[in-house]
Amino acid sequence: MSEISLTVNIANRPYKLRVDNQEEEIVKIAVELIEKEMKEYTEQLGYKDKQDLLAMITLQNTSKMLKNDTNSFSVEETFAAKLTEFDQLLTDALVND
Repeated sequence: MSEISLTVNIANRPYKLRVDNQEEEIVKIAVELIEKEMKEYTEQLGYKDKQDLLAMITLQNTSKMLKNDTNSFSVEETFAAKLTEFDQLLTDALVND
């Protein structure tokens, strides 16, 4: 994969990154979402300090990520249990025939 240099602006500060070509669009969308969330927090909660805004966005997004990871793990556990149950039913059916 080839990397490209990319400069993004978050909270009016430039950040230089090196990303894979395939990740460029994702990074740009992420920056847009961060800026959108900063605007929403400013309007809804009256935060003006950029560090406070970025801290709140980080907390919110990390909480969402952890919740999704937990939900994903729960689904995988349930799926694995169902597969084990299905395997046992098939084994029993084959042995009894």
